[in-house]
Amino acid sequence: MNYEQPKVRKATDKEIEECITDLHMYEHKVIFKDYKERRVEIVKYIRTLIDACKSGKYVTALSNGRGLIAFGENPKGQGHIYALYTYPAFRRQGVGRQLIQAAISKLKSKFKILNLNAVKNNKAAVALYTSVGFKSVKEAKYKNISIVHMERVEK
Repeated sequence: MNYEQPKVRKATDKEIEECITDLHMYEHKVIFKDYKERRVEIVKYIRTLIDACKSGKYVTALSNGRGLIAFGENPKGQGHIYALYTYPAFRRQGVGRQLIQAAISKLKSKFKILNLNAVKNNKAAVALYTSVGFKSVKEAKYKNISIVHMERVEK
């Protein structure tokens, strides 16, 4: 399906709250399956990410109410994608691809190296990132979850 290109703009506080909370609740209930044991830690992380988005530290792009991506500069001075979320009703329709391409377009004008982290067993996400030029550079374990660090080097 073709949707109009996402508008890159600062999301509203309500949009940030909704998307980031949905993203992390989904990840931890479906992918990590240890939500109850890690609830306090998860909520703290979500709050930190939401606050960073609201403050303008990270740019947020919206795809016509279908998803959100948060990106900006990481502590190493590289472009980093912090979060990508597509609402369940719009998955597998190209929304995530539009959002990541919008982020890449913005980031590559300022940074030579772009990176992100993904849960290794989230095969759809890893495939999407690979299809837009990210390559796996290393793997790590975080609380028994395999994380893949991916990079894309701009020319």
